[in-house]
Amino acid sequence: RSLVYNGETLEVVFRDLKQVYNMEIIADDPAILNETWTTSPIDNKSQETIIRLICATFNLSYSKDGDIYHLVKK
Repeated sequence: RSLVYNGETLEVVFRDLKQVYNMEIIADDPAILNETWTTSPIDNKSQETIIRLICATFNLSYSKDGDIYHLVKK
């Protein structure tokens, strides 16, 4: 399934990533979930690449705890 976003909230994006890539993403600040994202297709990218793309776009940093990514504002 091709993931393309046009102004979707990160809450929706993270839910899709969980279903498609089995990624568990937790925003340590709930405000992060309200940010909206517009992307070209993000097919066949690694989990690390997707997380880095999100972090670069929204000025976030992340840590990984097992299979869970924690996002925080820089």
